[in-house]
Amino acid sequence: MTRVGRRVGLAQAEREFFPLLLMFGERCGENDMAPEGEVQNMLAKSLPALQLLVAFVDQMQRVAHQILHQVRQSSLADGST
Repeated sequence: MTRVGRRVGLAQAEREFFPLLLMFGERCGENDMAPEGEVQNMLAKSLPALQLLVAFVDQMQRVAHQILHQVRQSSLADGST
């Protein structure tokens, strides 16, 4: 199974994704203009983590959908609407 395909837990999301999202696009220099290619390099370095983030969000959407489906099925089975 690929790294993207594996399940990602919340602790891993906090460890890997949150710092990336907080710092994405931030620079430490005084100059507002980025040197030629710096932004592209930052984005290229972030792509693997962003790809994992997309897989994590997709998994969480499937889990939420499944939970809502099970709640609905349970309420229909109980006779409530």
